[in-house]
Amino acid sequence: MKYIKIIFCLFLIFISFYFTINSSFYEGDLVDINNMNTKKIIKNIFLSIGNEKTNNVLNLLKSNNSNEIVINTIDTNSTNKKIEVYLYNSHNREEYKTNIYGITPSVMDVSNMIQNELLKYYVYSYVEKMDVVGEIKKRDLEYYDTYDISRNNIISIRKKYPSINYIFDIHRDSVSGDLSRVKINDKSYAKIMFLVGKKNSNYKENEKNIKIMSDYINKKYPGILRNNYYNNYIFNQDLIPNAFLIEVGGIDNTIEELHNTSQVLAEAINYLIGG
Repeated sequence: MKYIKIIFCLFLIFISFYFTINSSFYEGDLVDINNMNTKKIIKNIFLSIGNEKTNNVLNLLKSNNSNEIVINTIDTNSTNKKIEVYLYNSHNREEYKTNIYGITPSVMDVSNMIQNELLKYYVYSYVEKMDVVGEIKKRDLEYYDTYDISRNNIISIRKKYPSINYIFDIHRDSVSGDLSRVKINDKSYAKIMFLVGKKNSNYKENEKNIKIMSDYINKKYPGILRNNYYNNYIFNQDLIPNAFLIEVGGIDNTIEELHNTSQVLAEAINYLIGG
């Protein structure tokens, strides 16, 4: 009985110590969240991705329920503007590291950010809403079949919007922060890498268009680009000469870095189009 009491007391001491440490850590996070500048950055990011719950974002951050936030894209059906760009995610469930704000951004969020940044240049786009990875699971297909599903989506959306002449498949690489992050003029960005499928019939044209974007980005944001990645796949780049597969950052990038890079990509897309 004596030993049981001793063990119980030690257990209580451990529990007390554990919650003290974790409480201190959590309070440290809240100090950062309560910083007015941080609030402004986060609110602006959610404004830019068109989140319907923007006004409640800070409360969600503090209540640790931020992963319930649903990102809504612009309703392209309600506009009569000429839609030139199609943004989609063949691997739409690729996520980035959950940062101290409790947010787990995904590549779909990056597409939404790019869409809203393009509006600054009066370039209108469509963001694919399909859960492609969920679709292959539902159909009991292999992971590489995501590109076949995306292919059908590309064909379908271009029939609906024939003015779409630029398509971007946004992905996230698996590299760590030392390879996926760069600081330019005291501002941190997620690095960018273009993938080129050498097996597709538009290979040379794709490469030429990537060079146009790369040269522009390199000049204005030196160090943000990783070397292009080439392989013998198609990546649906045979469907249209202006087809791009872009790796935006890696697992460790924060939502601020993704937001900053979405601005860079929107600027470069506008330049490619001729804006």
